[in-house]
Amino acid sequence: MGEDIALSQFSFFSDISRDRLSEIQTFSRMKTYEQGAVVFENNEPAKNIYVLVSGDINLAILFKEEIITKEIKHEEYISTNVQVFEKPIIIEKVKTGDVFGWSALVEPEKMTATAKCTADCEIILIPADRLKQMFINDPNLGYLLSSRISSLIAKRLNSRTEKLVTAWCSLFETEKISAV
Repeated sequence: MGEDIALSQFSFFSDISRDRLSEIQTFSRMKTYEQGAVVFENNEPAKNIYVLVSGDINLAILFKEEIITKEIKHEEYISTNVQVFEKPIIIEKVKTGDVFGWSALVEPEKMTATAKCTADCEIILIPADRLKQMFINDPNLGYLLSSRISSLIAKRLNSRTEKLVTAWCSLFETEKISAV
């Protein structure tokens, strides 16, 4: 990766030694994506974690709804049609400096959302297998970055839960959900 973008400028990588950051940078690479480009799709194998250097990205999950309609054309003939409606739900807006694609570091190593650029983007790609090897060789680094990944996961889980509750309340025309 070019020397012009140092990982040390991103909070996720703060408190990591200069030597370790230099090592990570040797196997990282910068990639440019145009507005509208998909960085990764939900459920695809996760191979990298990503750092957004510039631009904007939406993380979304796709909800599919099947509507079955039946039409009687004659007394003995019924036509059944299935229409599938897909609606992307934005669960997170990735901002400059954010790390995303944490699924590459967590089993089963499949992406849990689709990442789509809403502007032209520059992104640092860090191969997860190389980073995991560093975690094995340097448990302190592994602990530090795993703790930060855990915080990201918790934040995204809270965001998804809030969106689910909001959608549920809207669907059932209620102001809150009560625990039974």
